[in-house]
Amino acid sequence: MVDYISPGAVHDLLKDSSARILIIDVRDEDFAGGHVESGGRTLNVPSEGWDDPAVLSEVKARCAGVQLCVFHCMMSSQRGPFCARAFHEMLSEEERNLQKVSVLQGGFKYWREFFPDAVSRAAGVPTVQSSSPEE
Repeated sequence: MVDYISPGAVHDLLKDSSARILIIDVRDEDFAGGHVESGGRTLNVPSEGWDDPAVLSEVKARCAGVQLCVFHCMMSSQRGPFCARAFHEMLSEEERNLQKVSVLQGGFKYWREFFPDAVSRAAGVPTVQSSSPEE
């Protein structure tokens, strides 16, 4: 099951350096506007590549050992929930028992409003993109 998690709960978890959490930002071009400052625990996976099995496999590999995967887009109303559900559905029952999949309530828009000091524009966020040629 995929549920929503509040920005405050995510913010608290990110303060704990031992928390095994990964923020999966599925924004496309709008990612350039900044991202959740997570101490290196953010992955950009543009939503336009979620139909590529290689992208899903790479995301699954990067989530190995993570207890909570938090997906979001700008408002977490379409792209974030879609990608979170797609990821959750590819997990085995055993993996679902070990790894929770959530969507950031209100998306990056709420995050930026509630925690402006926890927004980064720094480069270097790992990105997983489809290698398939665009049609």
